[in-house]
Amino acid sequence: MDARLRQALERAAEVERQLADPAVARDSAQLQSLGREHARLAPPIRRVWDDEIDQIARDLRRWVELMAADPDGWIPEWFELAFGLPPTDGRDEASRAETVRIDGRFVLRGSMDLVERHGPTGVLRVTDHKTGRARVADHPLVSGGEVLQPILYSLALEEMTGKMVHEGRLWFCTSAGQFKVVPVQLTETSRRAGLEVLEIIDRGIEQGLLAAYPKQGACQWCNFGAVCGPDAERRARRKHAAKFQDVIELRERE
Repeated sequence: MDARLRQALERAAEVERQLADPAVARDSAQLQSLGREHARLAPPIRRVWDDEIDQIARDLRRWVELMAADPDGWIPEWFELAFGLPPTDGRDEASRAETVRIDGRFVLRGSMDLVERHGPTGVLRVTDHKTGRARVADHPLVSGGEVLQPILYSLALEEMTGKMVHEGRLWFCTSAGQFKVVPVQLTETSRRAGLEVLEIIDRGIEQGLLAAYPKQGACQWCNFGAVCGPDAERRARRKHAAKFQDVIELRERE
């Protein structure tokens, strides 16, 4: 959950607790101040809000049950393990401000939701949690460049710790995603696939060509429609395909 959203939710709950305090009810100035803050934080439609919170609670209970029932011996090691990002509340103490350099060439920064250690072997596993629907293949490598966190986070974790990383994975940890787990083992094949994606991005930066070139149907799921504006897919069809050959070839890969 975004730190700002979490802080807002915590503050909203605290305001409601204070408003229910009889001592506050006798202090008109404090009551008015809390009332104004409550109006700012309160949801427009309380029933919708309560239903959503109840759904989150049900998903959270199921998520914890699945973690506790994992029979394979994985032990949580770090939460919100960041690299190349400034320290903030909620990040693991093992985080580092320095970026990570992959393959001696590519500088990355980010934050891993969960890193686990395998009890019997000591190898590591990194998990990126997702809250939406699972629209990825069961056994991807990079899914045409659309699924990058499992491999790139695995490579970054390997570089940070000097330890063997078994796999990265996506965990769609809500009922919307049916609690689907999508693992990507860190092998020579997947390692190469991840580096090839970085090479393509690097060439685009070097050539000054990072124009939008969405595939058909992609824009309906994108959170950055305001950046490209309307009709991005239609406009992409008018562009010279030869300039996007790297992207076209990448989309054909698993």
